Amino acid sequence: MARATRRGIAASWYGFSRAADGRTGLTITWDPLESAEAPTAIAVNVLEPGTKKAIEPERVVPVAAAGGERGRLVLSLVPGNVLMRFTARDAEGVTMDQWEQPVTIPDLAGPAVSLSTPRFHRAQSLPELRALQAAADPAPAASREFARRDRVFVDVECYTPAGDSRVEMVAHLLSSDGRELAPLALQPTTTNGVTKARFELPLGSLGRGTYLLRVRAAAGEGTAEQLAGFTIN
Repeated sequence: MARATRRGIAASWYGFSRAADGRTGLTITWDPLESAEAPTAIAVNVLEPGTKKAIEPERVVPVAAAGGERGRLVLSLVPGNVLMRFTARDAEGVTMDQWEQPVTIPDLAGPAVSLSTPRFHRAQSLPELRALQAAADPAPAASREFARRDRVFVDVECYTPAGDSRVEMVAHLLSSDGRELAPLALQPTTTNGVTKARFELPLGSLGRGTYLLRVRAAAGEGTAEQLAGFTIN
């Protein structure tokens, strides 16, 4: 499932992709919710489960500048179990909220076919759409709540043990209870052993409610699947 969390003051998201040297990339973004007391930054601590000893020094994801790209933090971690601590702070550095979440860092460099976490990108205006299309690596949206008028695109990557270019990727829109509703058009491309696809969600044709996105990949005898939920308000 997509890793998205909605607190009273911010929506945060984290997802995984392949990094160098057998590590896994952990990307974290956040979007402040409409509130007079919105935080200006979220501090992130990666801790050992149980002992809560720091694995990485504290990092801060700042609020985006007006009209700028949202804050993003990218870490390169060894696969395994960690405890993530998120601390929302105001402009004076005062803690507004804090929460912890156990996270299993997957091994995306192993012998199995694997998929990155699907990354959702939202454009709410024509300038935002143009900026999204022009960006080489846009920061994913943290919220998974959209309006029917939004343009929402999804990026996903497939990794194979030997960089096999013969990868089949398919995506389907599902109901909240897992019923298959419609296939989604994909045009994957493979570069340097990584197969990538970007496709649009047909929000304008959907009613209000909660849906699932399912992405599947196959290469040789290996298969992988990712599910991501989202809501249309």
